[in-house]
Amino acid sequence: MKRLRIEHTTGFSYQGDVSASYNEARMLPNSTDTQFVLSSSLDIDPSASVNQYVDYFGTRVAAFDVLSPHGALTITARSLVEVRPRPLEHVDITWHELA
Repeated sequence: MKRLRIEHTTGFSYQGDVSASYNEARMLPNSTDTQFVLSSSLDIDPSASVNQYVDYFGTRVAAFDVLSPHGALTITARSLVEVRPRPLEHVDITWHELA
C-alpha cells in the first residue's frame, strides 16, 4: 500500500485590514474503501477556533471566523493518506455484446 503526504495552502490578501472574515474550508480528505486517512489537520493564520461538520455530500467542512483585524488569511491543510488498491470489477460479457 502507498502512503501519500498531501499539503495544500490557500491564501487571501486584502488591500487593507478587514475587521472580520467568515469562512468554510473543504480541504481535508475522507476515508473510503480505497483510501484511509491516517492524519489530517488545518493550520489557520491568524488563528481561529474551528467547528467541523460533514455536509450533505459527505465532505468534511471546517467553519471558522476571524474576528480580529487582519490583512491576510492563510489556510494550510496537511494530510497523510494510505491508498489501497481498487478491486477490479470483472464483468462477464460475450464477444457478441462486446461488438
